[in-house]
Amino acid sequence: LKNKLYNYLIENNPDLLLQLQEEKKVDSYLEDKIASIDKMIWQLQEDEAPAYVIEEICMDSLTEELRPSRFLFICSVLQSDFPEEYQRLQENGTLTYEAVNLIAECKPILEAENFSEASTDDPANRSTAIALIQSYLTNRS
Repeated sequence: LKNKLYNYLIENNPDLLLQLQEEKKVDSYLEDKIASIDKMIWQLQEDEAPAYVIEEICMDSLTEELRPSRFLFICSVLQSDFPEEYQRLQENGTLTYEAVNLIAECKPILEAENFSEASTDDPANRSTAIALIQSYLTNRS
């Protein structure tokens, strides 16, 4: 589970992973998260759930507060509304770095109470993200 959670962070929450690395807290974060579901794991094992079911349920619980992925939302907006910039960032290997910067830039919508998996398709959120990304890209140049 620890490796799966770590890989999940790499793919979906690199902003959090970078923060944890800077603070030298990656291992403690992963261990604390796993420890938080010890009772659930024990109960599932007692119920003789298959290993793949236990893993799926546990990963869902471990990643619940990490969804929706701010990183994937930003990448999605970049890819659909700034395809040339997205391609350029991907080709030069700076997509993750710039997406993490954009997460900070788009903080107002990403930290709003209504930001959820359902609201990532909300036209108002998308429009705000597009405007903030456009401003960032323009000012960066």
